[in-house]
Amino acid sequence: MVSQEKIEDKCEKSDETTDIIILTLAYAGCFIYPIMGIKLLSNKLNDNYKLLIITLSVGLTIIGYFYIYLKQFKDCAIFKDPLNKKVFQMPYFNFAVSHWPITHYILYCILAYLFPLKWLLIFLIGTSWEIIESLMKIITKKDGKNFESKSKRTRVDNTTIEYTTYWDSSYKDIAFNSAGILTGLFLRKYLF
Repeated sequence: MVSQEKIEDKCEKSDETTDIIILTLAYAGCFIYPIMGIKLLSNKLNDNYKLLIITLSVGLTIIGYFYIYLKQFKDCAIFKDPLNKKVFQMPYFNFAVSHWPITHYILYCILAYLFPLKWLLIFLIGTSWEIIESLMKIITKKDGKNFESKSKRTRVDNTTIEYTTYWDSSYKDIAFNSAGILTGLFLRKYLF
């Protein structure tokens, strides 16, 4: 089996302009999907259905993004993905944070702000997504051998990527979702 370090060595550095465009679209999507969902979906739909449609749209977009990156970059996809690059190290918890958990935080903050009475459903949707990621990690593995080494949450080093597979379910994502929900509820109740 080829180690993650050897795969990274053969991958070319990603294009900075493309990275900025993708990051901009990802962060904008955290706002656009929920807001457009509220604007475009019928007022006759209850909030539960609106939330499910919005989050399903986000999930399908993410799956499409994974598919495009995996098809275009193959083994280099996780190294080329600008959302997978470390942004900072989380103090006291000793783990790296990439753009992925930050987008989780922002999306769940917006959802909780827009649908404050549905915070539990929002939390359950996020937890369900992590369960789906766990299952996808098993379904999409290349072979049964060395599965543990393929899906370990190891760092290549302290400056590059966070996740070592695309389907990396994480307690950390649930924590960022929860923090986003709490922030959205706080903003709705006390500030706006």
